[in-house]
Amino acid sequence: MIKFKHEIDRKMFGELNVFLLMVFTDFAVYAKEKHDWDIVVTDTISTLQEDINIGRKSDSHRLGISLDFRTRDVDTWVLQDCVDYIENKPEYEKYKYLSFSGKKRFIYLHDSGHGHHGHFQIHKKYATQ
Repeated sequence: MIKFKHEIDRKMFGELNVFLLMVFTDFAVYAKEKHDWDIVVTDTISTLQEDINIGRKSDSHRLGISLDFRTRDVDTWVLQDCVDYIENKPEYEKYKYLSFSGKKRFIYLHDSGHGHHGHFQIHKKYATQ
């Protein structure tokens, strides 16, 4: 159901924020049950130096309130269905983060820069680190 690109991210997964884990796990269970998609987590908790090295604009990975996942190996319609599923659950609305563009969401899909991937994040007010 949830796989990991790097061993360090498998180890760090349990250190992520509990609310992030709750919402992301729901997303992953839906993806597996509905589409037989095993989501691959590609990045979890980072250091300041790692963020500087790749030019991150946010501290969300350092705070444990975000993770990245691979999207290049999933059909567009499957990805969109899974995104719509989690973005439209009213019980999770309060956990959405406010993006730089002013949109409240959980997932931002990157299609350039460091490759195709999804950035999954919750609101910073739930950070515990």
